[in-house]
Amino acid sequence: MSENTNFEVVGSLDLPLGDGANIVNTGNLAFISDESLGTGGGGLFIIDVSDPQAPSLLSQTPLGLTPDTDIATDVAIAGNLAFLTVSDGETLMDGLAIFDVSEPINPNFLSNVAFDTSVISDIAVDEASSRFISSNPGAETITFGSFADPNAPIVFSTIDIPGGASEVVFTPGGLGLVVGDIGDDPTTQSSTISIVDPISEMIIGSLDFTSDIDGSFDPFGIAVTSDNQFAFVSGGFQSTEIAVFDISDPNNPMFETTVGTAGTQAFGISLVDDLLFVSNPVVSGTPPNFVFDGGFVTVVDVSDPTDPNVVDTADLSPLGTVVDVSAAALDDGTIRAVAVNADFSAVGGSSGGVSVIQPVPEPPAVLGLVVTALVGMLFTRLRQHQ
Repeated sequence: MSENTNFEVVGSLDLPLGDGANIVNTGNLAFISDESLGTGGGGLFIIDVSDPQAPSLLSQTPLGLTPDTDIATDVAIAGNLAFLTVSDGETLMDGLAIFDVSEPINPNFLSNVAFDTSVISDIAVDEASSRFISSNPGAETITFGSFADPNAPIVFSTIDIPGGASEVVFTPGGLGLVVGDIGDDPTTQSSTISIVDPISEMIIGSLDFTSDIDGSFDPFGIAVTSDNQFAFVSGGFQSTEIAVFDISDPNNPMFETTVGTAGTQAFGISLVDDLLFVSNPVVSGTPPNFVFDGGFVTVVDVSDPTDPNVVDTADLSPLGTVVDVSAAALDDGTIRAVAVNADFSAVGGSSGGVSVIQPVPEPPAVLGLVVTALVGMLFTRLRQHQ
């Protein structure tokens, strides 16, 4: 397990965020997809977090495809490319927009491609194969495609996911992992995890884990261990739990256990080494009358994925409602997490920002040095008197 598991907020930055925001943190840069970009149309924020105590806004780029109606529902990064899922509020013809972010202060729009579906929720990209997968929860489908030529992305096919498709990620081994649920009634809906092969564009394994969970579960965020052995899924609007799955056999995923976290929900999650970071908003009420009131980032030790344990909780309530978190390891091994906060009570629209979270510095071993020095002095004086 990582040596220091005690984390604290070290810096923050206010941003004009909309009701939905997702984040990818690469260590020194944070990329945020936002549904409104503070102006009525969605787009991309890029934040410099290299100085964690003073994060700064580098650029704020609207999608500009259909002004004031396009919203960006998710973001993924591969090399110098940023991928934003686009939902057009007028035609519901959703798709993918690609930006060159090699110059973070001036992202360059490259291309977009429309999907034959609506309400795209999530996008996953695999840099090794230049493939992408999007999840389409409204249609209970996923879409496969390629960005081998980022100036002309290609859509291959769209397939049904019988268990629902709210979120999707690529495993380190290049397979797609999809989670979702079917039904609007929490007492009767089912939750499913599916594994897909982006080459054959087929489902190769699935598991309905409804009966394995004690209570309601709304699959939301996904993270996968680097050895492709285990997957973690957050409980969304209906649970603070993280469900753990053994995916070592992609054809036969198996439920392992759950671990509870803070807040009232469990949204986006991020895994670095053996620490899982969970965004936990505090929400009351029922849709559409939710009341958002702060939240936390929970840190879970998953060094033994079959026995996860909460090791720390950072309170971000003064900064707004926590909606997503992304963590990355720096060159020196330090873990830096960046959380997105939204203030849904802001007059005239939502506002929020980002919070940078890092380990609390270990106190210097001054006492040990002093004791060693005193013992050395005493020993020297004793020898002098002999």
